[in-house]
Amino acid sequence: LNTARDELHSLSQQLAKVKAMIDERGNSMTNTNPLVRIKTALQNIKSEIRDYDLEIGVLEHTLLHKRLENHAMNSSSDRTHAQ
Repeated sequence: LNTARDELHSLSQQLAKVKAMIDERGNSMTNTNPLVRIKTALQNIKSEIRDYDLEIGVLEHTLLHKRLENHAMNSSSDRTHAQ
């Protein structure tokens, strides 16, 4: 009888451990905090990309404007020297 009681006690402890492990896994699977953080980070990255795209566009426009100014100056300088 004592052996059966000890075995029951041992099995009850193992069952409690297994239940705790299952509960822990279930809680970690339903925890959406990491997913929310990933989505927030993705939104921030997309926003940064839009900002950089805008900055690149402004810089391209400025560069083109300066090239056209340079070309216009060189053209007028060439005409002045040709006369």
